[in-house]
Amino acid sequence: MQVLSVPGVVSFVGPHGRLYPIPDEEVAALRVCLEHRVRMEPHAYLVVGQRVRIRHGALADMEGILVRKKGQFRLVLSVNLIARSVAVEVDASEVVPVRASA
Repeated sequence: MQVLSVPGVVSFVGPHGRLYPIPDEEVAALRVCLEHRVRMEPHAYLVVGQRVRIRHGALADMEGILVRKKGQFRLVLSVNLIARSVAVEVDASEVVPVRASA
């Protein structure tokens, strides 16, 4: 509990404020990036199956469901009226999560 008194610490990481260790592999991956001065920037957390919106390009503002196939992200765009969908390859940096309507 003393860690909460450290300046900059707000709360514990994990659901319901419980303590959960961050996997060593994830910490190691971040350290490697830092050691090799890999350019990093914050990015929205994306989950396969999540509804996302394309930010730029010809398909800007189109929304669909994020899927993964053969290690690549794809966005499934659907036309509900004719019950048909297409999948287009997208770079993860080109999509943002769609916020649920309140």
